[in-house]
Amino acid sequence: MPSQATLAKLNTVAELSEAGRHQEAVAILRRLVQSDPRSGVVNRWMGCELAYLNQFDQAIFYCLKALESDPKDVAVLCTLGNIFFNTGRLAASIDALKRAVEADPNHLEALCMLVDSLDKAKRLADVAVYADRALKLKDNLAEMYIYKGVALLETGHANESGRTFDTGLRKCPGYERLASVRCSASLYRDDLSIDEMAATAREYGGVVRAIHGPPMKRSAFERDRAPERRIRVGLICADLRRHSSAYFFQGLFDNLDAERYALCLYNTSRAEDDWTERLRARASIYRQCNDHDGQPLLKILRDDTLDVLIDASGHTSGDRLATMGLRAAPVQATWLAFPGTTGLRTMDYRLTDRFIDPPGPITDRLLTERALYIDRCFVCYTPPPDVPEVSPLPCLSSPNFTIGSFNASKKITDTTLRLWGRLLNAIPSAHLLMRMNGMEQAAARQAIIDRAAAVGLDAARLHLLPPVDGTQRLLHEYSRLDLALDPFPYHGTTTTCEAFTMGVPVLSLQGDRPASRVGGSLLSLVGLEDFIADSPEDFVARGVRIAADPSKLAAIRAELRQRVTGTLGDHAAYARRFEDAIRKAWHSYCAGELPDDAD
Repeated sequence: MPSQATLAKLNTVAELSEAGRHQEAVAILRRLVQSDPRSGVVNRWMGCELAYLNQFDQAIFYCLKALESDPKDVAVLCTLGNIFFNTGRLAASIDALKRAVEADPNHLEALCMLVDSLDKAKRLADVAVYADRALKLKDNLAEMYIYKGVALLETGHANESGRTFDTGLRKCPGYERLASVRCSASLYRDDLSIDEMAATAREYGGVVRAIHGPPMKRSAFERDRAPERRIRVGLICADLRRHSSAYFFQGLFDNLDAERYALCLYNTSRAEDDWTERLRARASIYRQCNDHDGQPLLKILRDDTLDVLIDASGHTSGDRLATMGLRAAPVQATWLAFPGTTGLRTMDYRLTDRFIDPPGPITDRLLTERALYIDRCFVCYTPPPDVPEVSPLPCLSSPNFTIGSFNASKKITDTTLRLWGRLLNAIPSAHLLMRMNGMEQAAARQAIIDRAAAVGLDAARLHLLPPVDGTQRLLHEYSRLDLALDPFPYHGTTTTCEAFTMGVPVLSLQGDRPASRVGGSLLSLVGLEDFIADSPEDFVARGVRIAADPSKLAAIRAELRQRVTGTLGDHAAYARRFEDAIRKAWHSYCAGELPDDAD
């Protein structure tokens, strides 16, 4: 037990710490350590104060000394966990914080810190478990709902993830980020109707309005409404870098008519690389906006006097939808990254195509935006440089027929596994190969095997591989596939284009919402309508027929890259169609056909 004199000095240390005067606190503690080097409480304070000063090695030394006196000192264990987290030693951080939670299972701060460390380490199953424990202690922790819901989503439990977000928003009404990730999760769920998806998105729009207030009226923008003048088109996105989205930007940006369209780019990610430089070279304005959101970003966008502003992130990381909810330009549209509605009525248009969002009552019920059609297909695609040669069809020299997917693990829902399992069981020679994030971890692999077994998929015919480094290596991996598979209900986009580039067709089941119709749009563009199924039974039947005709598959493999070049790769033609869509929206604004205040 510390002496009265020591306790008095520790009280002074506490006051100094509270005031942020950590150097002075350490000076007192050094004298106390000299007089009582084994005091657990003194060593604990010294470790904590040195951590505040970022003197981490010394802080660790004193924390370990404190634990010699009390191995279950939760405050010390939390300090160690925080130090290890901030210095990138995640395994040590997790170990310290687990010890803290074991010492005091009801210590909320330790639980929340542990969840953060587990998330950083991509130990997603554990994230869901410990976030749930934190929520049982306090059920209005919005960030814990986000951690738990995202962990469930990333491990393929989309419906459970969505229900977690539903509960979170009920407990934490008005939490903007929670409302946004809930919209994102809705694309992966198969337990929501079109109307329920629309309601989820509109609820996000209501949260934005409640937090930020009404948008600027369209009539307040002073613009020359000449229909054919050169217009300033802004694109705001977190993926202006070496990212899958860049393969869809490059061909468009290279072919925009600079005399009629001034391209302005707004990068909401700190990441920049050689692809960033390539894209910004096509822009009249490039702004790094990672540190800007809300009113500061709104001022930047409005000061640039944009005529049309296009969001290319949707409800994904780095988005600035809330800013667009305040209206940054007289015409606003969303495109590319998010195959669904944003929920913002200030988002005037969704740039899409007639296959993904067919005109009619379903599209009208789902979208808060107007569908603005780019004829034929909503994207063009630029393959990475130096793509590998297309390989021969594997099944011609193997007794096995290999079907597979390189889509993200969060798209591999139980519905997807059940569908693919039915196909696998219908083709005796078939093996299923999946290369995706998380498969470098034994626990994650076993979780997929267990889920597959639960829907009747034989683990002996299932091959789970981790990601590879570099796009060229990934493209080379398509040499192992005879046929690629689209997940359901959220199709691939980049993965489908990559498969096509390597001569591999994709078998796709179509649904009733945009995310489950992207595959059909891409397949129809390259003339592969035979690979579009309209029911699970049709999916299996088509797959069986495809596997039974390897000569047809080999012929498709030999010519598919050329088809891509003439369709998805016809960047100049696509740019004209994109321009036509943007000009149509501009004409509507010039003619006064858009409501003054959409909200």
